[in-house]
Amino acid sequence: MLEELKTQPQFAQLQTRIFFDQSEDIVKQLTSLRNTGLLGGVMAIIILFVFLRNVRSTLIISLSIPISIICTFTFMYLLREFAGSSISINLISLMGLMLAIGMLVDSAVVVLESIYRHRQESDMPAKKAAIVGTKEVTMAVVAATATTLCVFLPLIFMGGGSPMMSFMKDFVIAFCIVMVAAVFIALTLIPLLASRLFSRPLGEPSRFFARMANFYAYILSWNLRHRPVTIASFVVILYGSYWLYQNIEQEFQPQAPTRDISIAAVVPGSYDITEVKALFTDVEKLLLDRKDEFQIESISSSGSLRRANIRIVLTAPEERQESASELQTKITKALPEIAGVQWKPGRMRYHGGGSGGVNIELRGDNMAVLSNIAEDIRQRMELIDGIKDVDTSLERGDEEIQINVNRAIAQTYGISPQQAARTVQAALSSRTRGQYKTEDREVDILLQLEEEDRANVQQLQNMTFERGNGGGGMIAFGTLADFSLRKGPEAIRRQDRKSIVTVGGNTSRSGMR
Repeated sequence: MLEELKTQPQFAQLQTRIFFDQSEDIVKQLTSLRNTGLLGGVMAIIILFVFLRNVRSTLIISLSIPISIICTFTFMYLLREFAGSSISINLISLMGLMLAIGMLVDSAVVVLESIYRHRQESDMPAKKAAIVGTKEVTMAVVAATATTLCVFLPLIFMGGGSPMMSFMKDFVIAFCIVMVAAVFIALTLIPLLASRLFSRPLGEPSRFFARMANFYAYILSWNLRHRPVTIASFVVILYGSYWLYQNIEQEFQPQAPTRDISIAAVVPGSYDITEVKALFTDVEKLLLDRKDEFQIESISSSGSLRRANIRIVLTAPEERQESASELQTKITKALPEIAGVQWKPGRMRYHGGGSGGVNIELRGDNMAVLSNIAEDIRQRMELIDGIKDVDTSLERGDEEIQINVNRAIAQTYGISPQQAARTVQAALSSRTRGQYKTEDREVDILLQLEEEDRANVQQLQNMTFERGNGGGGMIAFGTLADFSLRKGPEAIRRQDRKSIVTVGGNTSRSGMR
């Protein structure tokens, strides 16, 4: 795409630099999934041969795998073309296909074993053995597949509107199509092939599997003779399973960190833009000189005069030993210690756009109360083992001058808070005073004081207002309000007319426990 753009005259001088190409990861994942599926199919065939110990039987069942997959892709195409379905061949649907590969041979094995047994033990002709053997297990095969489908089919109708639910539909549809195709093939193609390939004598059964059958019969007989012990063992196993379920960590979905990490830098107010640029230039050079040690692929910096972020793209997970979280901690410790500069690791990001760690959301009407509660929670979270890099949304913004007008004093002098706010806005910001029309558009005309004439904190405090209660005289702004330099919020968030403040931190492990 970039090369095509450069061939166009208007983009001839365009200079581009690839920072991170997500398509490479997508292609790698698809290739890895394809290779894993092929490897799984080959291993399934090998395992079948190990247990069946018969080339003809293995060949018959092995044919059911590619034919079932072909049927699945055909039905998916028909669903898209004639039923308006949005299903496609993606990571999720291919995962459903891979899961079904191991299960689709079950029906074929059951049918073939029944035919094999009648052909070998009863010495039936191959055609008759295929008919009798298939009839004998048809109900069992259909019932077993139906119970499996009953577990997965409800996922198609799950709502919630989340992307995960949409992906699960592709998984379930692909899985169910394969299973239905496998049953159809087991009851039609498998008997047909068996009636042709089993026409010759099959030979004596394996002694190893004969011993296994005798051992299974002995275990089954012992359990039937000692029913109380069997039931008690089942209860213990059931309780153990419940105990494990209660003690294994739980989460909505497995968290796979992305390759990029971020580190925020809080810069002192005395730094100008040149010093900030020089600071990040030195830091980038330091990290790039040790890129092999830190497994860095690329670096970029962005932000404002008081707070900036370093975004680092790591090498692929299969090319490094350390996790993204470990490398983030290692890189943060390697950054230079500079007076007034604070380095803060950013939140870990995961595939799907979510952030990792622990997040606590506070809602309320009074921002001052929320700020105090958030600070108390932050201090408590820092004492919890396993939680690190704790901060609040009130700390992630830039420094700002906060002016709190004393309403009682202002009312005494006849000055409203709105009047004070308009005066500050006029002294610091720009105002639109009309539009200038050109041939193709209209340009806003902004009225703003020169940089040297704009008000600073001292000038704001010395700014005077004329008394509005008829008393005459002037009153300094510093008498009416309190001025403080504080960190502003990352963003002003409100829901249901309530302010929102978040407290969060990274964790050294996943799960709810």
